[in-house]
This record gives sequence, structure tokens and C-alpha cells, in this order.
Amino acid sequence: MIIVIVEHFLNEAGRGYFPAWVEGVEQVLQQWPGFINIQPIKQVEKPGTTCLLLRFENLPLLRAWAASEDHQQILDQLAPFQQQKQRSQIFESTN
Repeated sequence: MIIVIVEHFLNEAGRGYFPAWVEGVEQVLQQWPGFINIQPIKQVEKPGTTCLLLRFENLPLLRAWAASEDHQQILDQLAPFQQQKQRSQIFESTN
């Protein structure tokens, strides 16, 4: 299983929009092969963060999502609120 943590750097309005945006992302992702789940998370020591935890079955399926038009359209919805480009970290579960 592939685990991705994505940190979005959003202004105040974007942080307010983030929960609704995540719901829309989940609806789109449910149609994608390999998608397992999505969950908003917060860094304990940085309470204003807007982060996501994503799980995919494998790396090729994650990469297909990341290269898709659907993914770009989702990111475009956050663009007006971005203070800088999002940052992602990709992990593989060893269980």
C-alpha cells in the first residue's frame, strides 16, 4: 500500500474552504482504480496546517492519478488560495 501525505499551503479563506474541497476530492477519487481512502490531518505542532493522508493500492496507480486531468482540475480549485505549491511525501507500507 502507498501512503501519501500532502501539505497544502493555503491562505485563511483556503483553510476555510479545505473541508468542502476534500469532500469533492473524495467523490472524484472513489472512481479511480487503486484508491483506498483520503483523510484530512493536522500537524500537532502547526495547528494551521492543511494536510491530507491518501492511500492507494500501489505506486503505478497513484502516479496515474497524479498525472490525470481529474487531479489537475482538483488542484486548480485550490489555486486561488495557494500561498505556495503543495508538498508531498510518498511512503510504502511494509506490512
